[in-house]
Amino acid sequence: MSIVLTRFSETITLDKAFVEPLAEELRDNNIVQGTMLLAANEFLFDPSYVFSYNDPSLVKFPGRYDIIIVADSFKATAGKGKIDLTGSPGISNTGTVTTPDPKPSEHGEPGTAGEPGDPGRPANNGGIGFPGMNIKVYCRHLADIELVSNGSVGGTGGTGGRGGNGGMNTAMNGKQGAGGRGGTGGTGGRGGNGGKIEVFSNELVNISIISNGGTGGTGGTGGNGGTRATTIFGGGTGGTGGTGGNGGQIEVLFYTPLIGIFNRISNGGGQGSGGEPGINAKGDKGQQHGSNGSPGINSVPDIKQTQFSELWERVRIELAIPS
Repeated sequence: MSIVLTRFSETITLDKAFVEPLAEELRDNNIVQGTMLLAANEFLFDPSYVFSYNDPSLVKFPGRYDIIIVADSFKATAGKGKIDLTGSPGISNTGTVTTPDPKPSEHGEPGTAGEPGDPGRPANNGGIGFPGMNIKVYCRHLADIELVSNGSVGGTGGTGGRGGNGGMNTAMNGKQGAGGRGGTGGTGGRGGNGGKIEVFSNELVNISIISNGGTGGTGGTGGNGGTRATTIFGGGTGGTGGTGGNGGQIEVLFYTPLIGIFNRISNGGGQGSGGEPGINAKGDKGQQHGSNGSPGINSVPDIKQTQFSELWERVRIELAIPS
């Protein structure tokens, strides 16, 4: 754990006015990763503001960071406050191929049928979805707060290369060879894993904790068949969908009985859809749709009511407080 930014105050209100200087300090110092430590006696949350790395219209951070919050009281001023540390989406490769479209095959010998075209090149795979960032909250009283750290969706696979044209027969009335089959679409990127969320609190009131895996990326579209690739298999096979990300680890340790709503969700991400097949030279869609990916693995949240002495000992050890 590398602390790259700290804020200590009697009272902190988490809103745009507070967060913008944090992002500016990180940007000025060219810090794109690490942990932010925010500590206050009273930590308030303006519910009109959502803390998020994925919406630059709110506050644009130069990177992504884990967060530690230490407070006596952490609550929304009204409604419900939300911290969303969901990962950024994986990079899609739609329209890209590993190499340029293949050249037509060599011409057939005079008096024979033209040779078939080369198959299209396979496409690049979609980028892996980014995981959610981690957050730890230590406080006596935690109320009306939603903590979210989902993995992001995987990137879409690229489109397969076009098949090469059939070779021309140079003899009179010769036939052109069949066009090459389109290349296979790229595999969708794996969804990102959910982030780790840890809460240590004496009292919890109306809390939601969500750390789901991201959905796998969609497989890329198969490449189109070359000239005279007229069979139903002329279009390339769609790419395989990406595997969903795994649900993140959730740990909650508390003392007094829970009050109000308490949601905790940590499901694996959904399977990515297989890519569409390419089309043949007649404009007919191919018959080989890409296979769907596999779903991610669910995680079981660790929720435990304990004695205050055990709760305090865990907090003391976590924060390296002398005994």
